[in-house]
Amino acid sequence: MPIPTSRGSHAAGHAPAAPLSAERIQQQCGLEHVRWEIVPTTASTNSDLMQRARERAMDGPVARVADEQTAGRGRLGRTWEGAPGASIFLSVAVPWRREAASSAAVTLACGVAVAQALSREGIEVALKWPNDILLDGRKLAGILTEVAEDPAGERTLVAGLGLNLDLGDEVRGRIDVPVADLAQCRDPALLRAQRERWIVCLAEAMIESVQRFESHGFRVFRAAFDSVFAYRDAPVQVLAALAGAGAANDNVLHQGIARGVDGDGRLLLETDGRVIAVTSGEIRLRPRDGAG
Repeated sequence: MPIPTSRGSHAAGHAPAAPLSAERIQQQCGLEHVRWEIVPTTASTNSDLMQRARERAMDGPVARVADEQTAGRGRLGRTWEGAPGASIFLSVAVPWRREAASSAAVTLACGVAVAQALSREGIEVALKWPNDILLDGRKLAGILTEVAEDPAGERTLVAGLGLNLDLGDEVRGRIDVPVADLAQCRDPALLRAQRERWIVCLAEAMIESVQRFESHGFRVFRAAFDSVFAYRDAPVQVLAALAGAGAANDNVLHQGIARGVDGDGRLLLETDGRVIAVTSGEIRLRPRDGAG
């Protein structure tokens, strides 16, 4: 079912979104054996699933979505802003037989899946290593992946997605980085009315990417990631993101030319005449001009 493509504006005073409909989500889901959970509000959909998975591993895919998050989490301890109905707050949990450390690369795989899902709807985005999705060079969405282990040693991978639909001026004013939303290229009223359609599309893409990663690893996603990598062949800086510090206080660890990623999802950086592989960890990436 195609999503309407008429362009919209950020006019103030639009009607609030109707609450999410569990029935509409179930009707549109094409994957079997996915358990859907729809809640009006929660602190964090990722935290909800992680807490449960630590008690007992998931026996099949679970998708949890909220109208509103009060303590949404991003990478490096950041928060995710969004008013009710203005964003998609989605987490999927999938049984996980790989090591916990591989969750860093599965973040990139989920990014590829979301980018491809948006591309099928005519929205072309780029990926900022390791976990951001950019629209016109600004942050549209972020992905957070975590692994929980229960007392029996069984693991569950939880992948969360925060995606901006129609933020409005008030929320934009509280965010300290350049942000984008889908209302730049879709009618805001239709976006809000069809959130279930977007949620199902993105959740299914993420679940399938996690399952494919578990079977084949990151190597099957590598070329696709490189094709939409925002800074490929561009000068960049790799910074140590210090807790509580702003961009100006971050320590520059490396700088060079970004050459893509390797088969394990590590950033390939050409510096001082050689190529080094950089893992994500507690670091972030920005263009060498300091923007982003």
